[in-house]
Parts: sequence; structure tokens; C-alpha cells
Amino acid sequence: MFDFEEIEEVFTALARELKNAKGKTLEELLREKEKQDRLKAKMLEEQVSEDANVSPQQDPFRGYDPTVTDFLQRCRTEEEGIEIVTFLIKQKELDEQEGRAIIEQIREKGIRSFGEYRRSGYYDKQARRKQFPRTHKIRKKDSEHELLG
Repeated sequence: MFDFEEIEEVFTALARELKNAKGKTLEELLREKEKQDRLKAKMLEEQVSEDANVSPQQDPFRGYDPTVTDFLQRCRTEEEGIEIVTFLIKQKELDEQEGRAIIEQIREKGIRSFGEYRRSGYYDKQARRKQFPRTHKIRKKDSEHELLG
């Protein structure tokens, strides 16, 4: 048999729950847990509903799933690129054969063969461009004319 101190040492989360139970039966604790879970689910559902009402103009990258190329364009070195590809293979987000081909391309042609380096803030800048597109370009002659009156 365990005494409470041993349970506390080995099963800290369980001990904390038992302390907070304050003489409640297991059935009462389960009902409370179900009630909390329903409340969390309702809050999550409301959040998803609110998110669904956000227009692409408000957040043009909402729901965008970055590609391997997106990740590689954020890398500064070939080593970073290979590390990213290896990670994606381990996470099963990238097929191993495709990953090996990408690593080979990195080694042979370099990391920039996947596109220009995307600096910090790149996506924010792109989102602003999509949110507030230029409606027209000012020609030099037009702007000089306006200044001269």
C-alpha cells in the first residue's frame, strides 16, 4: 500500500486532483469533469464560429498551410534546410522519398534554389498588401503636375 506522500511524489497530478476532490465521490468528480469538458467544447465551438466569420480580407493567411518550400525559403543555410526536411519526414508530413530528393537538391543547387530568402515580417507584409491593395499607381508626370499646380 502507498501512503499519500508516496503517491504525491510519484503521481503529482493525481495527488493534486485527490486533494481538490474534498470528499466527493468518483461519480461526482466524473460529472464535474464532463460538465467542464462540455463547457470547453462549447467555448471552442464558439471560437471556431467566430473564426469562420473572419473574411479573407481581414486575414488573408487564415487556414493557409505552409508548404515545404515556404519553410525552406525561411532558412538561411543548407544545414537549416536539411534539418527542416528531416523533421518533416519524421513528423510524417513529408514522404521519405520526396524528402531525400529535396535534400539532394539542397546539397547540389543550394537552399536558394527553392526561392528567395523570406525575412522576418514577410507574411505580415504580404497580408497588408492583400488587405490594402494599391488601386492605382501614381505616374511621375502626374505627381509633378499636381505639385506645380
